[in-house]
Amino acid sequence: MKSSKVLAGDILLNITGGSIGRSCVVPTNFKEGNVNQHVSIIRLKKDNPNFLQSILSSWRGQKLIFEGQTGSGREGLNFESIKGFKVSFPTVSEQQKIASFLSLLSERIKTQIKIIEELQSQKNSLSKKLLSCQVRFLEHIEKWKEVKIGDVVKIGSGKDYKHLAEGEVPVFGTGGYMTSVDSCLYEGETVCIGRKGTIDKPFYYNGKIWTVDTLFFTHSYKSILPRFLFYVFEQINWLKFNEASGVPSLSKSTIEKIAIKIPSVKEQQKITTTLFAIDQKIDLESKHLELLKQQKRYFLQNLFI
Repeated sequence: MKSSKVLAGDILLNITGGSIGRSCVVPTNFKEGNVNQHVSIIRLKKDNPNFLQSILSSWRGQKLIFEGQTGSGREGLNFESIKGFKVSFPTVSEQQKIASFLSLLSERIKTQIKIIEELQSQKNSLSKKLLSCQVRFLEHIEKWKEVKIGDVVKIGSGKDYKHLAEGEVPVFGTGGYMTSVDSCLYEGETVCIGRKGTIDKPFYYNGKIWTVDTLFFTHSYKSILPRFLFYVFEQINWLKFNEASGVPSLSKSTIEKIAIKIPSVKEQQKITTTLFAIDQKIDLESKHLELLKQQKRYFLQNLFI
């Protein structure tokens, strides 16, 4: 097992399967371990492993890995092809500076992800308390009433869009945005929930929209605000209402019969405003995360030309 023994500072490179090309540097506090035949160990004599790992993660490095694959399925690297990678190394001092900079950027991305996760956790916790009456606003003391979803909103069915021309109206399925067409199925505030496939990821939308037949949308609201309904939908365990043994499925009648509790419209507005403020913060931090990722991609593409 000597050839498979992992040491601190080694670069571990996946050389087979769908994860081919992924790599990491073994941390300095690592004690001992071994790898299997799907992972190659790259051990440098004097150069900086974090620098080389950054090259392997860059567009240029991934191109070398793709071109170095062997076999009929082209999903494998061997040691000879790895040895044949042509890589330019600056001085060790410059390697250290570049590796440190990219490491700082990676840590900033991790921190940003943690910020978003904490905000999502905060929103989920507060949402549960607000929607279960564990937390109430002092000015609202009215008793909440229990209704069926079908009593306060209508469920619309999606349709095929392939007969439509290209346009500016987004088409959504259970997997998210698909394309844009020149006609809308509904215009206004709506909450979409999967009919088949992903049935536990509701989302709110406001504007012109088209949904395919695997995605329901809501309309014709009575005594309930659309965004409040969205927050209610987020708290429902939709998988509990799954009607199929294979691909998860929901029906209109099942959704319409689900019992929920709603307060006055004024209290709904207060709850919605509170939760939406957190949503806006999450959106802002998510955009910042994407900018950081774009920045890292830019440096990975341009530092190792």
